[in-house]
Amino acid sequence: INSARVNLVVNPVNDPPILSNIETFALEFDVDEERAIVTRTIRVSDVDNVNLVRATISISSGYVRGEDSLQYVGNSLRLESVFNDTTGILTINGLASLNEYEQALRSIEFINHMTQRGTQQSKTISFIVYDGEDWSNTVERRVRMVDNFIPLDIPTGFTPNGDFENDTWNILNIEWYPDCEIEVFSQNGNR
Repeated sequence: INSARVNLVVNPVNDPPILSNIETFALEFDVDEERAIVTRTIRVSDVDNVNLVRATISISSGYVRGEDSLQYVGNSLRLESVFNDTTGILTINGLASLNEYEQALRSIEFINHMTQRGTQQSKTISFIVYDGEDWSNTVERRVRMVDNFIPLDIPTGFTPNGDFENDTWNILNIEWYPDCEIEVFSQNGNR
């Protein structure tokens, strides 16, 4: 029987971080809202690192400059964020734990200041994180823009003279706005 001594040198290889568990259904965003949390369930893991150094969250499709933005609203003192209005990308920087980054990603708000009704389109928001050596996989959440605005049909005048034509003043769909206040003015501007 022959024996031999063999020396093996094992060089460690970094495993990239992993993002998982983001909602698979679209975030329904009512255009009358101003902001909404993008994800409440995303998970961050990394088998060989306890910290991350960066996250990039982008409106990767459907971005409208001046209307759409992303905001980090977390409270980690180690993380700083910058939103680039030209690209639609929010970058979070800072050496922080996996848990802090997970909480940061769960605090991202999508903000929309729609300037014209009826022009809304779906958006896709993408997430990716960096451990200092490798980027994670990319996960996405679709944002479906919903316009629940119900228009009012307000008559411009009425003639309550008993001829059964325009005798009453009825605002169609007013029942959808229970807290509204109505004031009627004469042609001269008197209430």
